[in-house]
Amino acid sequence: MACWSCQRPEGEGALCEKCGAIQPPRPRTHFEVMGVAARFDLGADDLESRYKELSRRLHPDRFARAETRARMYSLQHATALNDAYRTLRDPARRAAYLLRLRGIEIDSDRTTDGVRTVKAEPDLLAEMMELQEALADAKTDGRGEDVARMADDMRRRREQDLSRIANEYAAASGGSLERIAQLLVALRYYDRFLAEAGAKEHAA
Repeated sequence: MACWSCQRPEGEGALCEKCGAIQPPRPRTHFEVMGVAARFDLGADDLESRYKELSRRLHPDRFARAETRARMYSLQHATALNDAYRTLRDPARRAAYLLRLRGIEIDSDRTTDGVRTVKAEPDLLAEMMELQEALADAKTDGRGEDVARMADDMRRRREQDLSRIANEYAAASGGSLERIAQLLVALRYYDRFLAEAGAKEHAA
């Protein structure tokens, strides 16, 4: 496409390769926005470095005196960049996003054509219900040390499942998407438990 400012080919980036004018955002994945490969194994330092560099180039403050369309494009690019970075810097969100690109949604009530939703298995639901009841009992009885112990156990379990997700994505066969989806569903229940445990620890 032609650049709106100089009418020459704009190139693939957010800024025109010829005149440097900021271009209207195009539909892109979070990986494309960040300029990285669509894979699970991404380095946190590299992501942060790319984010800072892109933020410096696209921040709305740089276009404060530009014409209206340039200011609008800058804000849109900055919003897309922030969304991409928030998603990709978090391993669980990154894994879920990779599945979403493959047409798999995690533990969602939304219905979208062509998207398969993976829900928690009955055994996980039953187990988490028991843990929630134990957590509530510990709070009621004022057993703060038990709350802390249960939270530590859940954090270890969460880290173990994150490692399993990484191993699945690293597998030569590409891993089992169904297995990854079930692990991610479990992570969401762990996070809810930890959020509740954190509130109870604070209250205790």
